[in-house]
Amino acid sequence: MQQRPRRLTSTEQRWSAAVLMLLVMPGVLPEAVVQQPPVVSAAVGEDVLLPCELQLSSESLMTTPVFYWSLWRGTEKVEVRPPNQSDAQTPTNQPLLLRGVSWAHGGSYLCKVSLRTRPKGSYRTNGKKTTLLLYDQLLFERCMLDHTRICCQGNVTQDAAFSLSILHDGQTVPADADAAADAAADAAAATAQAQPFTLSRTAPLQGAGRYECRLLLGEGLMTESLLILNETEAGGGGANTTSSRPFVGVAPEPWLLYGMVLLVPVTVLLVLGMVQMSRRLKEPPEEVC
Repeated sequence: MQQRPRRLTSTEQRWSAAVLMLLVMPGVLPEAVVQQPPVVSAAVGEDVLLPCELQLSSESLMTTPVFYWSLWRGTEKVEVRPPNQSDAQTPTNQPLLLRGVSWAHGGSYLCKVSLRTRPKGSYRTNGKKTTLLLYDQLLFERCMLDHTRICCQGNVTQDAAFSLSILHDGQTVPADADAAADAAADAAAATAQAQPFTLSRTAPLQGAGRYECRLLLGEGLMTESLLILNETEAGGGGANTTSSRPFVGVAPEPWLLYGMVLLVPVTVLLVLGMVQMSRRLKEPPEEVC
């Protein structure tokens, strides 16, 4: 006796329809994903690597993907041709290497990938941009117009996430509120990311000790500069004895000691020469036949 085929339940019917749709319509399959970090920071003059990785889920590559880069400064778009190759490159991981970055490299970099996969076919997918933030060395010294205060400044990419912090012996020194507010306002009002602006902060001297000026990006430390004052320099009646060097209170070069050390061998040579000459004078003259 022939058995009647079992009828599918409603749940089984829904799952079967979903599987059939995925097989028949490859366009509904999940696309490949381009991974980019949101922010990369570097000092001016350094080599920078901007990561870009293609991640595939259920698709398989039929050809080698092609990576493209675009640089965005506000509404301005510039196509970037990556001339430099990186050791980290693979068919699905091709970071952009920028050598000796300058302020002109600042902006948002978009990574785009053209690929051909099975079963989806040929298409292009984009990342979500990486913002390159740059900074320069800090200038940290006693203020020129007011020697009872210390001034710190540095050039950075126009971004409100940058901030300066001044510490004395490990403790944060309250800075001028108006200076911090002006810096944030300038960064918010800036439009051309290729041009840096000067971030500055001042704070009152709090006696002798170790002063630090730190450049922060959010909560991360980018760079710092040190200023060390002894008791004489901290209370010197307003005289600036630290100049503009990051480390101060250094003893002067002992040039007198160096001269005395160099005179010792010269003196020894003179004494030996005089002894030799006196010996020759005491010797009787040779008789001539």
